[in-house]
Amino acid sequence: MKKVAEHIHGYTYGTSTVASSAVSLTQLDDLKISAGFTARDRRYLQLAGSVLEDQTRQIVAHWRSGIIAGIPNLARHSRTPEGEPNPDYLAKSNLRFEQWILDTCLRPYDQDWLDYQQEIALSPFMKGGLSTILRLARRRNTVHLYKVSYSRKMTNRTTIWRSELPTLRPDSQSSPRQPLPWVQG
Repeated sequence: MKKVAEHIHGYTYGTSTVASSAVSLTQLDDLKISAGFTARDRRYLQLAGSVLEDQTRQIVAHWRSGIIAGIPNLARHSRTPEGEPNPDYLAKSNLRFEQWILDTCLRPYDQDWLDYQQEIALSPFMKGGLSTILRLARRRNTVHLYKVSYSRKMTNRTTIWRSELPTLRPDSQSSPRQPLPWVQG
C-alpha cells in the first residue's frame, strides 16, 4: 500500500494503538447496503485511487482552502483557540488527510480499516468527554455518509471507461495528462 510520506505524524493505521471499532463488519455491510454502496462503487473507488494517488496534496489543499475554510465550524478545528492559523497542525493533519484518500480508495474494507475510521471520527473531539465524542462523531459520520453517497451519484453520471484511463494516468505514453479541476489555478 502506497504511503504519501515515509513518516506521517499520528498515523496509526493497523497498529495495536487503534481501538476496535464499535461498529462490526456486519454493521458496516448493512450501512453499505443502506447507502447503496455496491461492488461497482468499490471498483470505481479503486480506479479513482490509482488515478489520484499522485494528486492527494492538491486535493487536500483545495479541500482545506476552497471548502473547509469557508465553513466556520469546520475551519476552527485547524486554528489556534485565538482563531489564528496553525501551520504545524495543518502540516501534520494534511498528510493524514492525504493518506486517508488513498486508504479510502485502495485499502480493503476489513477490520483494520473499520477500526481506523472510528479513530478518525473520534480524534478531533477528545476534549469534550465520551458523550460529546459519541454525539459529534455520529453527526460527523452522518454528514460523511451523505457526502460519499452524493459523490457516488456524481461519479455514476460521469463514468470513466477503462479505455480513458491511460489519458488520466501520469505514466501514460498515449496522451498528455490533463490536470483535474482541483489542480488548476
